[in-house]
Amino acid sequence: MFAKIYLSTRRGSWILRRSGKQGYPFDADLNRRYYNILFNAVPFSVSCDYLERMLNSFFDHELYGLKPKHRVLSQHPCVNDFLPLYLLNGAVKVKTNISAFTENGVIFEGEDKETECEAVVLATGYEMSFPFLDKSIIDPKENKLELYKYMFLPKMDHPETLSFIGCIQSVGAIIPISEQQSRWVAQLLKGTNNHSTCAFFALFN
Repeated sequence: MFAKIYLSTRRGSWILRRSGKQGYPFDADLNRRYYNILFNAVPFSVSCDYLERMLNSFFDHELYGLKPKHRVLSQHPCVNDFLPLYLLNGAVKVKTNISAFTENGVIFEGEDKETECEAVVLATGYEMSFPFLDKSIIDPKENKLELYKYMFLPKMDHPETLSFIGCIQSVGAIIPISEQQSRWVAQLLKGTNNHSTCAFFALFN
């Protein structure tokens, strides 16, 4: 167990809790027809104002140095229940971006003194790729894929013969969505979905 953890962030992030009203998952509570109609009916800035006030009522992002410049609906939030508590008790300390690595640690932007670190975890995301498939079949550009229902390649002569599971960017949990996709693929494989049977599907997570 490390004595202290430094959270280096270039632009901050909106922190979304897992639990919402009465202990229900926050995304399940928010993903309702009422909110969907409301968010589509009101201007983008008004929706952001509402959600940002809600999130700041749980955790003051500016007070803890994590308030980002972007609006809450402009990028994916960080889903974490424990970060506010760890910031409060000092176990985690927010720092700026890393400007340089040294022999025994790092130097953060705006600082001249080295901060000693035993380990650095680079949580910078990932680049989507499919090295086991020819690029003529699928070649992601800037992590974007053109997939029907986020699963099938419409440009293929028989798109139902190849499907992709989990290539989704969701605000809530990705696993339940992937499960529903898997059920559909299983029905296609069994031939019980009134579609041609899938011969193969690629799992990507």
